[in-house]
Amino acid sequence: MMEMGPGPDGMPPCPEGDEKPLLKNDLIKALLVSTLETILEQSTGIDKENDQMRINKLLRSIKIFHALKDFLYVQRETILADELTLLSTYLNQSAVETKSEANMSIVHYVRTILNELKRRPSLSCILHH
Repeated sequence: MMEMGPGPDGMPPCPEGDEKPLLKNDLIKALLVSTLETILEQSTGIDKENDQMRINKLLRSIKIFHALKDFLYVQRETILADELTLLSTYLNQSAVETKSEANMSIVHYVRTILNELKRRPSLSCILHH
């Protein structure tokens, strides 16, 4: 077997594991993680923003999740897609309510999904860039 040198960005190549990659498209993975991290930041600082700005950001995140969810179902990642569906429901509820009791659920689900994503070797390379 040939040993691979550093990639074009100078970083060592990501190890090839036995585990099947989460998604085939690295950009989709990065978008998913980025959106989840943004929601986590928004959820922890919800009182600092005005309501209209918060609602607009949540609605934008929901649209991203709907697109990703469909892609995940096609890739047979049904558990993760179901989690995103549930998260979208909480985000919808949070966008409607000013003082949301769903906020803790949002934080819980976002952290759960992020932890699941970060455990997968195919994604850990993206998170380090």
